[in-house]
Amino acid sequence: NHYRGLCTENLHFLSDFCKKYNMAILPHTLKDFRFFGDGEDGEGLFCSVNPVSFTNLLTEGGYEQSLATYFNYDCSIAMRGHGQLLACGLNLPGIYLSTQDKVLGFSKKNGLLPYTVDTANEDWKAELNNKFTMLMKNPDYLSNWYDINEKNIKNFHRIFSNEMREIEKFLK
Repeated sequence: NHYRGLCTENLHFLSDFCKKYNMAILPHTLKDFRFFGDGEDGEGLFCSVNPVSFTNLLTEGGYEQSLATYFNYDCSIAMRGHGQLLACGLNLPGIYLSTQDKVLGFSKKNGLLPYTVDTANEDWKAELNNKFTMLMKNPDYLSNWYDINEKNIKNFHRIFSNEMREIEKFLK
């Protein structure tokens, strides 16, 4: 059985990795609990929230609370597109597991390949360990992430502003 191309053994590796570094696993959809929560395939896997608490986070106020949770961490490891986007938008450094084409595509388009781990590679676990260690202990690697993200955020704001101007023109 697989989740985002990761077999149960690899999910256990990620779970143990998070335990080792005292990181939270924050599922982004209810189906994630099948693999990191109470489901049959998730037996023994570490998860930071339960499905009931997660459902409460889906409310308007809960959503804001879940976003605020990101500020409790020094970095993230994202394996979904919106986990990657949220962390970048909140200026939270991260390592991105390319379990989805959109994660890899966003990394390529926005200069984040040095912070991306291709889970299709045989040595992805060692690569994750290496990049995570560099993010935590190498000031230049971390500073480079912030430089890339700052440039990206400025570009995203510019694109958004241009789109808003176009919409405004259209509505007039």
